[in-house]
Amino acid sequence: MKLMKQIFHYKGIKIGKRDKTIQKIIVIVLLLPFLLLFCCLTYLLLPQLLSNYIFLIIYVILFIGVSALATFFFYRLLHIKFWFFKKLENRRLLLRHLTENRIFYPIKRKDKKDKIKYPPVYLKQNKYTIIVTLELRGGQFQDKFLNIGGALEVTYSADLMGRIDEKGYVSYVYSADTILGRISAKDVRVVDKGLILMEDVYWDYVHDPHLLVAGGTGGGKTVLLRSILNGLLRVGVVEILDPKQSDFESYSQLDVLKDRVEIDLVQMMNKIKQFKENMEIRYATMRQFKKDRNEKELGNFQSYDLKPAFLIIDEFPSFRASMLEQRELMPEAEIVMVSLKQIILKGRQAGFFAIIATQNVKADDLPSTLKDNIMTRISVGRSSTLTLKQKSEDNFLRFYMTMKVKVFTQKFVIISNKFIS
Repeated sequence: MKLMKQIFHYKGIKIGKRDKTIQKIIVIVLLLPFLLLFCCLTYLLLPQLLSNYIFLIIYVILFIGVSALATFFFYRLLHIKFWFFKKLENRRLLLRHLTENRIFYPIKRKDKKDKIKYPPVYLKQNKYTIIVTLELRGGQFQDKFLNIGGALEVTYSADLMGRIDEKGYVSYVYSADTILGRISAKDVRVVDKGLILMEDVYWDYVHDPHLLVAGGTGGGKTVLLRSILNGLLRVGVVEILDPKQSDFESYSQLDVLKDRVEIDLVQMMNKIKQFKENMEIRYATMRQFKKDRNEKELGNFQSYDLKPAFLIIDEFPSFRASMLEQRELMPEAEIVMVSLKQIILKGRQAGFFAIIATQNVKADDLPSTLKDNIMTRISVGRSSTLTLKQKSEDNFLRFYMTMKVKVFTQKFVIISNKFIS
């Protein structure tokens, strides 16, 4: 079955000159009813039109104007409301991008205009995603295809969700309609594919461990974290560090998060060390299970019916700066950073995951050793050009606050308590 999928793998419809022709056909079809109406009215009013040339001129100009405006209106309406026409428009935009950037092979013809042949480029689109697949195989445009992801993101006004490298091909996955894919905070939950963040967008924390949330002030990091918290509380244990002492402080009064929210610097440092110690205890427990079951290899936490544990650190740069500001805490700060590094490097198999929120992803704010081992990254809100460039290089999944979230009230958190055993 796997071999058959490789042989008959559907990459989408190949982009070609016919995509431009299809758009012309749509315009002609929309114009056709107006042309028929024009012919009928002209036939009925022919004596009056021939007897009054001023009336004839006004009649023709008025009909052309109304027909053009109505055709434009219906053309835009079709491309806004119907997925099929959105797909055709996206194909036309991709063809235009290839043409304007001279990504084609000119074929010389004697006494005729050069013929244009486009390289193998495919577009596949469903309700929520656009996938553009380009053939590499050492072709003339291989280098351009390896760096075209950001340019197409601007072309489609879509969010680049990821890049897939296959043998001889590279595919770029975009969010086709971020508004359509929004979900409510109460719908953020763990399903078979992972934690659902939007329609057809998931964080699979088992296979892509740890999460980095980046975005400027007011961009929506806290709202996103609260929504994620709602989903994670249903399946496991969540520890929260709130260096700002504002967004999560009130949650410490809830039974579901009792003794799990820290705002004091020393207590936050101890919480990270304790989280790392609990991870080591989990590994010892798993090894005992392995021995009792007489297994040859150690499985992951799911193999032993163990719950995942999550550590949320809001405004990580603020937390780190607070540790470094106090000289007496600097030796302890080194131990804390080593513990956090161990959690990120070793936590996946034991089911211990870190969620870090930061405004920037520069090395000054987040050490490269940590950043490089965080497999899922989300950007929210508007970002500066420099920050966006860094995020693009780091393969961020961009949300721009597309989640339809509700204010995370105490009552709402208490509802999650029933999901914790």
